[in-house]
Amino acid sequence: MKTNVGFIGCGTLGSAIATGLCKAPEYEGTIVISDPVNRTKAEAVRENYPDQVVLVDSHAELLEQATIVFPSIVPDILPEVTAALTFTPRHKIVHVAAGISLAEATPYYGQAGAVLRAVPLPFASRRMGPMVLYGDDAEVEELFGMFGSLIKVPTEKDLEVLAVHTALMVPYYAIVNEVVKWSMKKGMAYENARDYICHMNSALSHLIIQDNVQDLEAFMDDTATPGGTNEQAQKILTESNAYAPWQVAMEEVGKRYGL
Repeated sequence: MKTNVGFIGCGTLGSAIATGLCKAPEYEGTIVISDPVNRTKAEAVRENYPDQVVLVDSHAELLEQATIVFPSIVPDILPEVTAALTFTPRHKIVHVAAGISLAEATPYYGQAGAVLRAVPLPFASRRMGPMVLYGDDAEVEELFGMFGSLIKVPTEKDLEVLAVHTALMVPYYAIVNEVVKWSMKKGMAYENARDYICHMNSALSHLIIQDNVQDLEAFMDDTATPGGTNEQAQKILTESNAYAPWQVAMEEVGKRYGL
């Protein structure tokens, strides 16, 4: 792909997406970044990939050079920044501001030819993990396929449901931390405990996808050996209602998305 991609703002998210794109061998276009306020991360991306990245002094200049545009700025200033810009039918906007629906955001982008909504994650810098996309544009879909695993959803509500899942990243780390701490109390070296639990969980996740599991509860029952250790651990956690707080947490986070 040789289409120029622009990033209006280059904070944590914008720099992650730009970095992942720079690492994609199939991307042959130019990455254009405009961040007049804070150029630190933008300059770091250009320093790492000087042949692919161009820094411009204004967002208007970026729109002259880029076709696919990520407005990767905080939601609070999105209306103000976009109000001063002129989007044309050749522009394809990937809207990533959390908590702002397409119905609300589309007018910000004027005459843009396409406006899609996405939930990219910092993993994009390493070209791994899920990339959620709502909207139809073959070129943008091709671009997203370069970052990790594209998950294209049929409705905006689906995108918002999956956005809630991102709130479980730190709680997942907390579970890993508890397992590692227990292992260390038993005399295990930190690195061995960390690596084992992380590789095991990665394999478990891949297994569900590769085997196209349709009924997780049935899969769990089939996996647990009667009278075995998994059945024992599951019984203890279920009887202590250990899973209920996860539902509560997702419900509360979901309210931020109107779910």
